Amino acid sequence: MGNEALAAEILAMADDDQRMRGAVAGKARPWDPSVDERNARPLRAIITEIGWPTTSKVGAQAEHMAWLLVQHAIWPTSRIASACGRVSRSAMGLNCSRAVTAGSRYRRWIQMT
Repeated sequence: MGNEALAAEILAMADDDQRMRGAVAGKARPWDPSVDERNARPLRAIITEIGWPTTSKVGAQAEHMAWLLVQHAIWPTSRIASACGRVSRSAMGLNCSRAVTAGSRYRRWIQMT
């Protein structure tokens, strides 16, 4: 599987993720935790295969969406970032902004890291 295919896979997972979240926000459906669980497995496989999906590997949009998926899966993102070595500064800044506003979810994230 080439990096274009990996980028397409990441974007497809992110599309499913955002579609579910948009429907929940619009009260069209209940929350579905299986979406995050279903996306976590292939994203882990991608990271195992190529390391962190950086802009140079999969393009800027797919890198951004990979970071979004990692956060939604409630992974210990700081460990992933340090293990993979390369996460864009904008993605790290987004994570810091979310951490400030996430309350108890952030406390749970800290306990996992």
